[in-house]
Amino acid sequence: MKRNKKTVAILLSLVMCMAILAACAPAPAGTAPGPGATPGTGPAATPDTSPSIAAAAPEDPDVTFASHIDLILSTDNLATLNPMLAATNNGSSDMSRMMLHERLIERNHDTGDILPALAHHWITEDFQTFRFYLRDDVYFHNGEKLTADDVVFTIELASASPGAPAQGHWATGLIDTVTAVEEYVVEIVLDRVNPDYFFGLSMPAAVVLSRAAVEADPDLGWKIGAGAFELVEFSTNDFVEFRRNENYWNENKNIVTESMMFRFIPEPGARTIMMERGDAQVSKGTTPEDLPRFQEAAGFEVIPVHFNLPAALVFNMEHPLMSEYYFRMAVMHAIDRPTVAIFAAGDWNTPIMDSGTVWGRAQEFRNDTIPPIQFNQDEARRFLELSSYNGEELEIATAIVTHVRGSQAIQEQLRQVGINVVVNEFDAPGLQAYMINPDNDPHMSLINLSVTLSAASARNFLFPGGNLNFMRYNNPEVNELLDAAISMTDVDERRATYMRIQEIVAQDPPAISMYHRINAIVARNGVGGIQIWGDHRLTDVREMFFLID
Repeated sequence: MKRNKKTVAILLSLVMCMAILAACAPAPAGTAPGPGATPGTGPAATPDTSPSIAAAAPEDPDVTFASHIDLILSTDNLATLNPMLAATNNGSSDMSRMMLHERLIERNHDTGDILPALAHHWITEDFQTFRFYLRDDVYFHNGEKLTADDVVFTIELASASPGAPAQGHWATGLIDTVTAVEEYVVEIVLDRVNPDYFFGLSMPAAVVLSRAAVEADPDLGWKIGAGAFELVEFSTNDFVEFRRNENYWNENKNIVTESMMFRFIPEPGARTIMMERGDAQVSKGTTPEDLPRFQEAAGFEVIPVHFNLPAALVFNMEHPLMSEYYFRMAVMHAIDRPTVAIFAAGDWNTPIMDSGTVWGRAQEFRNDTIPPIQFNQDEARRFLELSSYNGEELEIATAIVTHVRGSQAIQEQLRQVGINVVVNEFDAPGLQAYMINPDNDPHMSLINLSVTLSAASARNFLFPGGNLNFMRYNNPEVNELLDAAISMTDVDERRATYMRIQEIVAQDPPAISMYHRINAIVARNGVGGIQIWGDHRLTDVREMFFLID
């Protein structure tokens, strides 16, 4: 990873500060801020969304909109946009899918309300059998009319595509049957009751593909959607260009921008220069070091985006040493989370100090009665003596610049108690491939745990066999409770079950939550129509506009 001299100086200074703090204070200094706060003065005073950014395009005949907008992406590369391939499981690909494709339903991601999309209404009496009544005026980009048969085809295709994002959000593992009852009526019967099924269907990967397009071209037919924009050109790990769908059916969306380009720019300095020169109107990838330049400059807005996903140091529970309770306790007691959070991203991180749960910041039924493991180097050394660790070199695997820096801070703190680790840096798809490959035997990783507002999303990283269970965690009691909770319709029963799951996980923890990232969207004044999802890593820019007059 390339760094400029300023960044290197900051890193060295912070490492020295950590060493001094460790020598002088074996317990954490001060009281950590609670959920949603920040350890400084950066974005704390700004709400999660800005009215000017989220505002709809004004219906004023005297205003002029830019016909084209360039948006910069950063850490999530654009390996492929095919929803039937596992490599598309990142935020950049999800943003692109929202441009091209449609889902049966959408959600208000602040209130949780289910909203119509391809389906204008739906019926379920038992949360096991669902009937969706489709609009009859939706056309794919190739001119084919969307029908229930396309929904059936997509679900069957997702079921045959292991590890695909579409498979996860369609919850194909739960589907017993899917039937086109009528031309515009589809029935989905699950193998169990699942009150959370609507949540998965609202996510960007639960797309509906054109049977005609995919059967005519199995490799590229996924490009044909029914969304607000059509695909013009896609260059792997470089850019994706869209043009407005002039036959878009959704009267609730105000699409005023004629074309957009998402540009993947991996070099942080280049992203900053592009924004300052006016080569792009929006950036999702400005680093914390450069954000003050835009906060202080005229003509820009800086909007913090608070992650629900916790960044956690996770252990490979199938590795003999990592599965040892004493060793994990040594690691966890050796870590000063506020220092790690500041080292990773300064004010643009919130250290997680309020609870020992691995739940997300705003995830339902979060158990804040679980005491967090405290930073205490004496305790860390005591547990290390009880473990079978013999000084061997271990690794922390990670990706994205924030987590790389966080891992470097953890590396230094573990060194101080006698644990020797190296930081193994990947890009995001490479890390996922490395972690899920059964031939690899990773030790630890600093990652974002994949959660949403739904408590059921804990299954993503706790249930064995999934592509997001990087801990290789497998607790029979937790598995049984996760299976049972899916079918619970009583809210109090569900709450008690998920609270109990968190207690069990905390008794023999496979991970320690470190911090919640606070990303930033930098936009030129005049940009609006950006919808920030409070419960995930996504940003919806279908209605984005840029006023130039």
